[in-house]
Amino acid sequence: MKDRSRPDAHAQGFNPLYATTIFQSDFPAGAWPAAFAIITACNPCGRKTVSAMNQSADLQLENDLRHRGLWYWRVTGGSPGFDHAEPGYAVELPLSEALDLGRKYRQEAIFWIERDELCIVACGSELRQELGSWTERLAWGGGLPRSPKNFGEPSSTTEVTPGTTI
Repeated sequence: MKDRSRPDAHAQGFNPLYATTIFQSDFPAGAWPAAFAIITACNPCGRKTVSAMNQSADLQLENDLRHRGLWYWRVTGGSPGFDHAEPGYAVELPLSEALDLGRKYRQEAIFWIERDELCIVACGSELRQELGSWTERLAWGGGLPRSPKNFGEPSSTTEVTPGTTI
């Protein structure tokens, strides 16, 4: 049995912070598709970007999803205390297409969920790191903010190292 108590994401070439991500959405529990991706357009290439640029990229991503006729729903991923959070979308599409979208929006990685198993998948190398149960990392409010204070930006007390895109 794999020990999931210590993330080994860094050993797989991922930023270790990805392995601690929690998610927030108001989508009904139990109604999620069997397989979907979580994609953000914030902080391309893992570099902190100003809020206005993140908002513009997020709008472009949403328009892209709508234009393609895909099922999608707002999901925000963030640090365990939600000091840093990035809005994104749960999108029902094949993994290969999700990785293409991640690359289009210059993301280092996307999250992939299949039958409640959460993984990080690198957009470049397509390396995959299993993280355990998706539903165990999902909150429907529960004291978390409905949206981050600053769109895709960390709080002023949060340090961001290069590649810290969630």
